[in-house]
Amino acid sequence: MSFLKLLQRLPRCHFFISDLATSHATLRAFSSSSVHRLNVAIIGAGPAGFYTASKILDKDPDARIDIFEKLPCPYGLVRFGVAPDHPEVKICTNKFDELGQDPRVRFFGNVNVGEHGKISVTTLSKLYGAVAISYGTSSCRNLNIPGEFGSQNEQTSVQVGGIHSGREFVHFYNSYPQHRTIFSQNFLSSGVTGRALVFDINPAALDMLSASKISHVDIIGRRGPLEAAFTTKELRELLSLPNLVFKFDYKQFNDCLDNERAVSTLSKSRPLQRKIDLIKKFESNQQSKSPSEHTISALTNSTFKPKKSWSLRFLESPIAVINHKESIDVTMEPSKSVIMAKNRLIYSSDSKISIENTGEQFTLDCDVAFKSIGYISTPIQGVPFDYQKMIIPNISGRVVDSATNDIINGLYVSGWIKTGATGVLANTMQSAFETANAIIADKPDISKNVPLSAINDTLHKHNILQTSVSYEQWLTLKELERANGEILKKPSLKIDSVSEMLKVVKR
Repeated sequence: MSFLKLLQRLPRCHFFISDLATSHATLRAFSSSSVHRLNVAIIGAGPAGFYTASKILDKDPDARIDIFEKLPCPYGLVRFGVAPDHPEVKICTNKFDELGQDPRVRFFGNVNVGEHGKISVTTLSKLYGAVAISYGTSSCRNLNIPGEFGSQNEQTSVQVGGIHSGREFVHFYNSYPQHRTIFSQNFLSSGVTGRALVFDINPAALDMLSASKISHVDIIGRRGPLEAAFTTKELRELLSLPNLVFKFDYKQFNDCLDNERAVSTLSKSRPLQRKIDLIKKFESNQQSKSPSEHTISALTNSTFKPKKSWSLRFLESPIAVINHKESIDVTMEPSKSVIMAKNRLIYSSDSKISIENTGEQFTLDCDVAFKSIGYISTPIQGVPFDYQKMIIPNISGRVVDSATNDIINGLYVSGWIKTGATGVLANTMQSAFETANAIIADKPDISKNVPLSAINDTLHKHNILQTSVSYEQWLTLKELERANGEILKKPSLKIDSVSEMLKVVKR
């Protein structure tokens, strides 16, 4: 497709927000006629995949969609990335289930696509008019500093010491299949209360968190408070935790805000202003307490176990990790010292912000350290990849050939593999809708006269029809998890083994 032709179509691409398709059916055989009917393959059954499918069917009710997912279960980050104590975020799975049972949609779980998978993108492109890649991110960014990766345990082959990935910890407490239990009882983070029992947290994670010996957590950012990516809601939740002391350098905070650039930046962003105001309000509330109130609070809290604390620190970066193995029991996580550098912000003429090491260093001793500096995507065979942005290059969801800058006909991308790991669920939905609109706009050029029998023959040849997990089978698995959780008075008890999942659905 020429770039000029693409531009001519862009005005037709609008955002439309509507409910997911709600028709229910258990029949999975499509009509045999597929002439001029849009057949779409979606790789990845996370939110981006479901929202892309939803919008396509909303715009073209005659379309047919096959969703391929490497795990036996759908939902992606909604299942494995959302904190257990935020069940309201997972309500979208009800709509996903309605879509998964739509007779125009087929789900092929336990099917990996790509070089080491059961089928390639190239093969799918020959069968389907549109192939939309929406498998998200599968790795995390590294700090690239000495000592970051610690050492490897000879018995378990897992990392010991160094700086762990926040992704690993999230996978641990969310029961991601084949997660590695690398966290020992003496260093886990604090913050879990009795109410965690009613959530679908991994029981092993809950046991370890409940026995945690950690008394303080530092959250550190390399830039300033105006550049911090956390949301006001996230900050408010932390500040509201009971029996948890917030330690903060208000002098540094106020210094960062006491300049014309900061005033201008805040005036242009109401969400940022609300976040800054929340920190100011918290300080004001603490200062407004009378001596008697402070005394009563101290006496009241003394009846409980010692308070834990956390701090929010800015303009600091780790530059090395020193792991202290010799004085630690072999069954415990080694304690460590993180060498930190203090930063200053540098503003360029084009308003870009970078950091500069001031030359001042200090040591921060801790029992465990996590990095949470962003997720990145990985390439898939047969599809261009931008190794600088770590995404599949695209224009409005249409994949671009890296060598020629031409649009690749019939190949699309949606979600974080399209934009990078940024934004919340609503942003993912909008990104998916943009991609779906592009597919609908391109329908005259991409529809293939490939009968369903030919698609099924190819899927059978690649052992997909025989070994994949259908949506009905997934719902059986989901009901078992719900029933197991009910015994423990929890919403569900996730199965964290692919082999166990397959045993359930293939009975």
